[in-house]
Amino acid sequence: MSIRKSAIASLALAATASWWTGAQADTPDALQACWRSQQVRVFLRDGKSWDQNADCVSEIRADRYVSRCASNNGRTEIVSTYERVAPDRLRLQSVDPSSGAPRGTPSEMRYRVDGDWLLIERDVAQPAGAAVGTGQPMRIQSVSRRVPAGAGACAPRGDSALRIGRTPRSSLVLDVPPGWKPVLVDPTLDPTFGPAVGSSFLVGLFARDPQVADDRTRLVLVLDDVRPGPVPVRAKEFAAAREKFRSELPWGRVVCDEPDRICATTLSRDDTLVYTELVNVAGRVVMVHASGKGLAALPSLQRSAALFVAQLRAGAAK
Repeated sequence: MSIRKSAIASLALAATASWWTGAQADTPDALQACWRSQQVRVFLRDGKSWDQNADCVSEIRADRYVSRCASNNGRTEIVSTYERVAPDRLRLQSVDPSSGAPRGTPSEMRYRVDGDWLLIERDVAQPAGAAVGTGQPMRIQSVSRRVPAGAGACAPRGDSALRIGRTPRSSLVLDVPPGWKPVLVDPTLDPTFGPAVGSSFLVGLFARDPQVADDRTRLVLVLDDVRPGPVPVRAKEFAAAREKFRSELPWGRVVCDEPDRICATTLSRDDTLVYTELVNVAGRVVMVHASGKGLAALPSLQRSAALFVAQLRAGAAK
């Protein structure tokens, strides 16, 4: 798949700088819900940061804060009690699930409920007696989305079978359309595919059934872009992403520009056409890249991208 790395260059926005702007007191009921992790940003003591995510949910009840995660090593559950020590601050105490006996020392976190999103910030404690290095984590910011009512149990989803490797997990749900199949390539090991993914969360790479008549799409790459930061992406944030995307396409051609999507084409020297569409799904910037041969492939690429976007939006209700 011929995708220029610069075609999905940094969308770095100023969202993180104003991450806590507008913090205000929430009612306890606003916090009590099931929240699914969307993005975690770890800030280091040398000023750098890196992004991660996992298949995790937090179930917050009136008297318990329960975190559940799934990984290649199995499932884990951490049960804590909590108390509000300030309008935007919680103190958590991990406990034994069966006896309720405390475990370890309490920790505190700042939080803000912003509509359907929960934003959390917490400092990373250094082990007693450990030397403080510039590359050590200092602070963590995260965004989680409220699990829609009726979506089922508050639990991790488990393996989607759409990707391999240990790169961070996207919270987006994608049911593969008929006639398509996942291409299981680890982006950390592939010199061509890896740069296209970059720091984004890979949802999947998909190949079209070559037997489908009149379909010129060969591959579709779906990414959950982390560069806007651990914030809900709504109209204002997505408008900034659209402007940034447009400014980074001097070699390409914008073929659609709407409040909730922007799309463009690039044609490489080997006559490979890449159609890229940015859309807003569940407060995330999603990039869908569809590739085919020659300009005549554009209608097919547009149909393929629209099909995957529709699947992602349907999955947002799960």
